[in-house]
Amino acid sequence: QFLERAAEAGHPRSLLFRGFCSLEGMGVNRDEVNGFRYVSRAAEKGTLEAVFQMALCRANGIGVEKNAAAAASSFQTAADLGHIPAMYYYAQCLVVGYGVPKSYDEGVSWMRKAAAAGHFDAQNWCSQHETEFEPVAGK
Repeated sequence: QFLERAAEAGHPRSLLFRGFCSLEGMGVNRDEVNGFRYVSRAAEKGTLEAVFQMALCRANGIGVEKNAAAAASSFQTAADLGHIPAMYYYAQCLVVGYGVPKSYDEGVSWMRKAAAAGHFDAQNWCSQHETEFEPVAGK
């Protein structure tokens, strides 16, 4: 009840957590559309994690119509603001052309940023693909 009151009062983190509750059915009936609305309101108030969660919802069609371009845009917004998982997801969008024009070089740049920031999956990706974007010594 406290979380509900705080969310209705517009507290950004409360909006995000209330959105999670609706998206997952934690303590309330599962309602993905309502959950997305709460997450969107939190994003409008500048909650970086909410921008990232909106991107995931848009990419997977959770509580909102699936929209690759909107998902990629939200991933980019969060990545530009320093959200490390968003850097990884935006890099993936660029590498495969999901919702944005395909740009392997830009995708690699974002993947390296995520890896340098400690993102495990980005580090693995870079390790597996380094021969595709690293010049071989002596050549």
